[in-house]
Amino acid sequence: MNQPEFDNLIDEVLRLPDVQRTILRDRINETLDSSHDDLPDNDWKEAWLPELKQRILESDQNIPGIPAEQVFEKLRAQRYDSES
Repeated sequence: MNQPEFDNLIDEVLRLPDVQRTILRDRINETLDSSHDDLPDNDWKEAWLPELKQRILESDQNIPGIPAEQVFEKLRAQRYDSES
């Protein structure tokens, strides 16, 4: 899909009612979250529990986190590198 077609698709999606956009978002997220499909719900939760506890501890101690935009930029760069 070329950029103009993609831009048109985005414009069309943004004109959808909220309920339909929410359904679309959820369907897209399901395809992006497939990396955890091989873990049962409890195993997935247990795998993340230490990370969540550490983040809560750091937050309680006012240790600054990494700004979301910086994290997203790093992820975009990694994705770009893997596609090259």
